[in-house]
Amino acid sequence: MNIVGTGNVAVGTVTQVNLSTGTDGMIIPEGTSQITGSGTIKLQHKTSDASGSYGPSENATPAPGSTFSVPAVTVDATGHISSAVNRSITMPSPAAGYGLSYGEDLKEGAVGFGIKTSTATIPASAWSATTTSAGVSCYGNVVDVSYITEDSSPVIDVLMKDVASSSDMDILNEAWSKIFFAETSAGKITFYAFEAPTSDLPIIIKG
Repeated sequence: MNIVGTGNVAVGTVTQVNLSTGTDGMIIPEGTSQITGSGTIKLQHKTSDASGSYGPSENATPAPGSTFSVPAVTVDATGHISSAVNRSITMPSPAAGYGLSYGEDLKEGAVGFGIKTSTATIPASAWSATTTSAGVSCYGNVVDVSYITEDSSPVIDVLMKDVASSSDMDILNEAWSKIFFAETSAGKITFYAFEAPTSDLPIIIKG
């Protein structure tokens, strides 16, 4: 209801004045009206269409593949919440062999940002005479890498983490420098060299 006028409304011994809101939830006094006296004034807010509890009931750390709820609210033109619902959010599950485990640091054998990382060794004893797919005569060495496909384009480098001295590093660098080409196929990487390296060569493969 609206209170209209320029005078005072004296409540006297009235203990409560109820002002019910309209359908738009607003009370709009006009003029300079006021209510005086020792009583109380009760302003009845518009009944909400969205009463209840929404969202998770407590703090949580969602695990991969788990589902949790979040509130979604609709606010009308007067700033009132006119509706509210719970929306279910499901955390993605990392595909097998891909994605960091939650809370795990990126390390060899782990996968981060969609890039598979693994290690392997090119054994010195496995080099044999062969030709490349382009028909170049050389030596070849096939290393099994289960997730590699014909379309893979991995980044490969010599793995120096177990090097104990500068001479060991020189041996690995010399062996690595002899390899001029690598070719991927289903589950394999074939390395090619004009001169077969004489040392086992640890490598790291990304992608």
